[in-house]
Amino acid sequence: MKHLSLLCLFILHVLPIGVRGVTHVVVPCYNEELRLQQDKFLSFTSDPKNEGIRFTFVNDGSKDGTLQVLKTLSEKRPEKISIFDMPQNGGKAEAVRHGMLHVLSTHNLTTSDYVAFWDADLATPLETIESFITKLNIHPDIEMVFGARVALLGRDIQREAGRHYLG
Repeated sequence: MKHLSLLCLFILHVLPIGVRGVTHVVVPCYNEELRLQQDKFLSFTSDPKNEGIRFTFVNDGSKDGTLQVLKTLSEKRPEKISIFDMPQNGGKAEAVRHGMLHVLSTHNLTTSDYVAFWDADLATPLETIESFITKLNIHPDIEMVFGARVALLGRDIQREAGRHYLG
């Protein structure tokens, strides 16, 4: 059995320094039909420098047209974008868990692959994924990388009051 370390943004499979595999990014989605920035995901996946990054979008029982939007994305980049559909809403944590389990069970992962999750709202830009991968590659002694939304100069993070204080 492979050694897996669960973490906020990555599951690392004991990565030897200098070796780079595929990074599978799970994106939980609930009622994202009108908010999902499809153009950013399509642009990111078409850039050759992101060749080793794949997305698995998890539809978390959305009641709008999110599933159709995800199907359209997947049809445009079938080699880079896949979908896992949860017919009933289970919440973000369950969507991430099911998405990660789906990736782990359907891909022949190696010791140089990563599994991550990323928020659909792209409050953290997709281009940041590379900095997490780089951090893991240059520090083979660490097994996980975490990210957090923090108010930095020039950034405007909008949240409902309840999410701000409970999140």
